[in-house]
Amino acid sequence: MKTIVISMFLVIGCTLYKPKDDLVKVGSVNDRAYIEQLNYFAESLILNSGLKIFTIKSKDNPFLTQLLNRVLANNEILMAKTKELNFVFVEDNLSYIFSLPDNYIFISTGVVLKHLKSEAMFASAIMPELIRLNWKLYEKNIQFPSGFFSLEKANIVTRLPQKEREKLNEWSFVALKRAKYDPSVYLNWIQVQNRNNNDFLKSSGDLKNISKEEQQLKNFITNQGAIKVVSQVSESNSSKEFYKLINIIESRKR
Repeated sequence: MKTIVISMFLVIGCTLYKPKDDLVKVGSVNDRAYIEQLNYFAESLILNSGLKIFTIKSKDNPFLTQLLNRVLANNEILMAKTKELNFVFVEDNLSYIFSLPDNYIFISTGVVLKHLKSEAMFASAIMPELIRLNWKLYEKNIQFPSGFFSLEKANIVTRLPQKEREKLNEWSFVALKRAKYDPSVYLNWIQVQNRNNNDFLKSSGDLKNISKEEQQLKNFITNQGAIKVVSQVSESNSSKEFYKLINIIESRKR
């Protein structure tokens, strides 16, 4: 099947970010067709994959609404105002998070209940996907699968090259800091993936990648100056609305 060959430049404030040439370009004709393909597969994954899923629209959940408002209000340079997001929770003990246009974020219940035990950690986990949805950062040159779009195919299609993942980690750190979260929690999120790499293998694709990302992010944080890195994320600052969301997810597992 024919692939798409395009490149893009993103200017964020005074910083020029040039993703690799095999990422889609916002606004081009070919890009729109490519994004429509990804959107079709997102809908196919929801309707025809046979997965046990439940969807929560951001506007219908107080915590998700507050989180998005907080992130977007403090990151106008990084992100445009996002319309309603669909958080698709997949009932699966394995850990993964990925996004697909148009505004779908897929999250396994396993990653939430095992690893996202604070509001700041939840925000850290979804931040890269918020940026990807805004910037349309999805790799090209992919042979789109025929038939229904399985979870395994989704994780492969949405996986980014190593260097782009590292750059996305940097922008996620910056976005969290701008949104007045403790940005060092993002390093904790990367470390959680590294310590539990077999649990995250479906999304990472290579156990060595997460270890490389952790070291690269530590170097980036060091270059940012005096930022205290917490060894354990406190749950005390999480809102009641966050725990209500957790209770909804837990109730679906019973």
